[in-house]
Amino acid sequence: QADYYYQLVRYLGVREERRPPCVYIGTEEESFAASLCEAAGIKGSHTLIALNPGAAYGSAKRWPAEKYIALARRLLSNPGTRLLIIGGSDNASLVDLMCLSLEHHALAAVGKDLIKLAALLKRCNLLITNDTGPMHIAAAVGTPVVALFGSTDPRTTGPLGPRSRVIIKQTPCSPCLKRRCPYDHRCMEAITVDEVAMTV
Repeated sequence: QADYYYQLVRYLGVREERRPPCVYIGTEEESFAASLCEAAGIKGSHTLIALNPGAAYGSAKRWPAEKYIALARRLLSNPGTRLLIIGGSDNASLVDLMCLSLEHHALAAVGKDLIKLAALLKRCNLLITNDTGPMHIAAAVGTPVVALFGSTDPRTTGPLGPRSRVIIKQTPCSPCLKRRCPYDHRCMEAITVDEVAMTV
């Protein structure tokens, strides 16, 4: 899609080379992110990994919550790792479920405005996410991304940048672009905790 829109503006006469997306973070937002992490006991020596279990478009884009929880527990088995669970206000219950399942051994950030979210993601060493907005924000602040795709097509909406990786399982019905899977969610169920953990 980025290439598509770039070619449109080139047709209108723009000759500037297309550059990777970039979000600039102000000092106020940097201070917010630093204070939030400090209050949670997250230090610069820790590996901070963000998990984004939600997706605004619909449940078909979501890797199952139980798999995110299993992954989170595995990541937390490393004493130097800290977790940030992010989500919009429409995914607050999902973030709460994860934090409860992890006995609150993760920092939750729900419903933050986008520039504050960008500041938090910039502090992270990695974001593991479904195909959704924070995936693009993380890539734009230079944070490595592992994006889990199923019902949507990463050739169209995948994260941009050299530090992004996509995990996808091709099934006969994907990409279907549906909000809810009418079958057994096989495209996302086929992605295992082991293979996602191996990317960390």
